[in-house]
Amino acid sequence: MVKDVLMHKFGGEIVSTPKYLEKSAEIIKDNHEYANVAVVSALRGVTESLAEKGGYFSGNGSEEEINSYIQELRQMHYDIINPLGERIIIEENLERKLESLKSHFNSIYDFEHIDPLMKDKVLVYGEGLSSEIFQGYFLEKGLNPEVLTGKKIGIITNNIHGDADIDWELTKNNIANYLKPLLEEGITPIVTGFDGKTTEGKITTLGRGGSDTTACAIGRDLKAKEINLYKTTKGVTTADPKIVGEKVRTIPFLNYYEAMEAGKIIHRKGVKHARKGEIPITVRYISDPEIKTVINGNKNVEKGVKLITREDGCYIIEIYDPEMAEKKGQLGYLSDMMADNGINLKLARDGFNSLTFVPDSNTTKESIKAVKKTLEEEYDSVIIIPEVSILRAIGNLGYAWRQSAQFNEIIDENTNQKETCLGSYPYEYTWGLDGVVPDSKSEDIVRRLHKNLIE
Repeated sequence: MVKDVLMHKFGGEIVSTPKYLEKSAEIIKDNHEYANVAVVSALRGVTESLAEKGGYFSGNGSEEEINSYIQELRQMHYDIINPLGERIIIEENLERKLESLKSHFNSIYDFEHIDPLMKDKVLVYGEGLSSEIFQGYFLEKGLNPEVLTGKKIGIITNNIHGDADIDWELTKNNIANYLKPLLEEGITPIVTGFDGKTTEGKITTLGRGGSDTTACAIGRDLKAKEINLYKTTKGVTTADPKIVGEKVRTIPFLNYYEAMEAGKIIHRKGVKHARKGEIPITVRYISDPEIKTVINGNKNVEKGVKLITREDGCYIIEIYDPEMAEKKGQLGYLSDMMADNGINLKLARDGFNSLTFVPDSNTTKESIKAVKKTLEEEYDSVIIIPEVSILRAIGNLGYAWRQSAQFNEIIDENTNQKETCLGSYPYEYTWGLDGVVPDSKSEDIVRRLHKNLIE
């Protein structure tokens, strides 16, 4: 019979640091009374690097540059396994995966093309490589690990490469049926976050926050006691400590909806699986796991703003046309068009003859350039404003007219009309207020919001 299951997800900051890797293995060993499953992210910056190089080698570079990049990845990962006593097996596994990755890059270079499927095939190597490092640290602590992929344990998704959604009806029971026998044998599965497969068996990736989504989906299917997300911050804090400093504090509880609104804590796709499975998510400080924030549906009835978030490096896309009001379905059409160009929208505002969009910070200059060209062919005026930040005040707000007025007033006082995109008006089930400000002013405005709405 399987013991109660604990899920553990370790992010890129942790995977990149030997002392945190050692601490991760100790956490698993200390929880020996449970059946433990670990989900791992890629090393910090590796996923972005793989995406960039995949695009570059599709029309540039040389075989020598490919070899040089593989050596760079090799060194990056070898540096982290240096403290390990037993390295031979881990090095062999890393070499096998690096050679496979190199063959993908060579194919991209030879054919001068990378399609969405090939891009996903490349991106999953980030987690594939880091999982081998985790296995080495787990073996060092006397654990019995086995590296697995989301694809192998039966995570089935739709066909949207790069940002796939898990098809729960096709996935449920697959994970439990695969993992429970291993857990009964005392094996600690190390699952690569971020990947799944279509019904045809083609590899997919789950998009931003994909490793969190993997952990929550596994936890849901295994009916885990708890889903632990380990971070290098002290749980979920009232704002970024690097901005607010000593005035920041750890939030004891959030409900699922507040966590979904916050976004950067854990992607809403992951929270959805935890919420539907009624499983608490605990965000823990890796150096001291007792410093934590519990995300669930209980003890979270307190009203008011709990945290201020900031996402910098975004764009504002303003579209104006005197005939906009006469055209039906423009919001849906434009949203779909931007998604087809790799733009994930965070905010949208509509006017009588205008629409304003704010994509997330993953948006590339190339995507913006392509979308701008298309829009200028169809609409009277298109304005792109770069280097803006999305600020959010998150909490159980409801009809929070006072907080909304304060939020808008603070942003309005520190920006001009061309720099800001407002519209944060509360309704019955409001969980977040949002605004857009220039990157150059965003940190100061975060401090002002924190002081007036939280301190």
